[in-house]
Amino acid sequence: MARRIAFFAGTFVAGLLNAAFGHAQSTVRDFDVASVKAAPDNRAWVGPRVDDPRRFEALTTAQQLIQWAYRVSSFQISGTGPAEFPIARSQPWSVPGWVGTERFEIQATTERPSNEEEMRQALKELLADRFQLKVHRETRKIRMYALVVGKNGPRLNEAKGESRCGADGCLWIGHGVLSADNVAMALFARILTENLDRPVLDETNLTGRYDFRLTYDGLGEPTPESTWTPIGPSIFTPIQSLGLRLEPREDPVEMLVIDRVERPTGN
Repeated sequence: MARRIAFFAGTFVAGLLNAAFGHAQSTVRDFDVASVKAAPDNRAWVGPRVDDPRRFEALTTAQQLIQWAYRVSSFQISGTGPAEFPIARSQPWSVPGWVGTERFEIQATTERPSNEEEMRQALKELLADRFQLKVHRETRKIRMYALVVGKNGPRLNEAKGESRCGADGCLWIGHGVLSADNVAMALFARILTENLDRPVLDETNLTGRYDFRLTYDGLGEPTPESTWTPIGPSIFTPIQSLGLRLEPREDPVEMLVIDRVERPTGN
């Protein structure tokens, strides 16, 4: 069974090695009203989103809330103490396992209309208050891959028409098949990051949207409890048919280090 993946623009951006976590100071410091509660497993996922200029909602993990609030990818989140297990396969430093597995429903409003950056600031305040989140930033050298254009140039078909499922397009992943529809390279790099043993940074400098299909030796069928199908290292050779390649590197990365985080208690 295949899974369909769609991400909003800005979820994963190029230039993470030089990412800055600071943003312009928001005039909205926190939410006027906010409800935070544990979500049952049978509820559908809702990624962090601004429904209208005064309303924020999400039904997701604390990890994704942190990523959205601080504009970081999963491999940029680190912990300082012992934990149950890492929150992401590409994450070598542990934080409590529940951060990446347990889901929470958040419904929040601001007193006046707010832009997205103000909503992110308000979410930071909520995480600090309800989840007791404390973080600091530091640079660490980690092993990664750079997605780059091969020596003979890219061999990609420009997508025709508008994207049907998000600004960065869609990817379908099945057993041994990866199919892209109107996909930006930033999204492709993110999917590779989530499915390989280390982060993937988009350094293609390709700004278009592309359609392509790759076949490879899958690692196995999805479990009955999940439609997720791993990609694995056999994707390296098929990627070259696109005129791209994965280049191993070890570079310094700006990390968001979690010093403290706790499950939220009530509203």
